[in-house]
Order: sequence, then structure tokens, then C-alpha cells
Amino acid sequence: MSAILAPFPWFGVPGVVAAKIALGENGCWTWTAAKTSGYGVVSVAGRLQRAHRVVYESLVGPIPAGGCVLHRCDVPA
Repeated sequence: MSAILAPFPWFGVPGVVAAKIALGENGCWTWTAAKTSGYGVVSVAGRLQRAHRVVYESLVGPIPAGGCVLHRCDVPA
């Protein structure tokens, strides 16, 4: 897959997270760093969190209780 690495054009995404995402030609974001169970993970405030949830909350806001953050490209990482 041909990709370019961050910087992201969006404000609010932590730089440590954005630097670990490759943007594919098809528009999909692929996590290039640590994964667990196939999902990207990142340490935020000393706590391991799923990367897609960190990005969502940075761009959109809190995830409602019981809410899911789905991957548009259907690729976990």
C-alpha cells in the first residue's frame, strides 16, 4: 500500500497519535505502531487506549456510553 505519514491536517489529534497513522491512497487510515488483538493502541496519560477511539474523541468528542466507533474501511488497524 502506498501511503504518506502524518502530519495530519486536522487540529486536535495528538501529535504522538497522528505520527503513527499512514494515510492510504484510498483514504483509509492505517495504524503503523503497536497493536493488540489487531487494533492500534497508544498510551494516553499513562493508560493504554485503542487508537481509533483516541482519534474519534480528539476530532468529534466523547463517545456516548455504550457507543461504538466503527472503522469506515473495515480494517481494525
